[in-house]
Amino acid sequence: SVSQALRLGNLNTLPKLSAVVTVMLSIVVLAGWALSIPLLRSVIPDAIAMHPDTAVGLALCACALFIFGNQPSRFLQRLAQSFALVTIVLGLLIFGKYLFGWQLKFIELQTAGPVTAGSSIPNRMSPLSAISFLLTGLGLTILPVRSLRPLVRIAAATVTAIGAISVLGYLWNIEGLISGGWLPPIAANTAFAFALLGAGLLSVSVESVSLRPAASSIE
Repeated sequence: SVSQALRLGNLNTLPKLSAVVTVMLSIVVLAGWALSIPLLRSVIPDAIAMHPDTAVGLALCACALFIFGNQPSRFLQRLAQSFALVTIVLGLLIFGKYLFGWQLKFIELQTAGPVTAGSSIPNRMSPLSAISFLLTGLGLTILPVRSLRPLVRIAAATVTAIGAISVLGYLWNIEGLISGGWLPPIAANTAFAFALLGAGLLSVSVESVSLRPAASSIE
């Protein structure tokens, strides 16, 4: 019916739109670090900046999501899953740094500087980013397995909630919504990107036609 066609069209568009916006946001942030323009890193003046490694991880997640939103071939599914696995590793490394004190030079970049212009706290990825990378990467990796779609939806909904709640915290200036009051906070642009990725992943997971049928899906 016409209503079903419109619904399917909206569900197919959201993952691609979320992916494109996230990639653009990541490029802007990386340009901010390369050109030493603080506003491009954080969007909000003097606010917490998105870490460059976070920008790369978000771009990888977005590329994987875009691929899955275009009825991919088996090869492209494997490529998207490879991108997702990289982000899972990134999330695990962030956790390892917080839990075990791992010294990871590529995560603690000298160019990263403080989280804000007047802060002495080094810029490092938030544990909330680690959780979001793990869940997004996991959801994208197992997305082709139809029997695991409910788990994908739970992961996507959680990531969306983390991002959306943090964004609301910035809008309403409520610190407890941004970091829970005790965790290192997540940057506003990072939170927005995760909200987009979570919503896109949730959309592609509930629409079975977004992946090819069993010939190219893992059952």
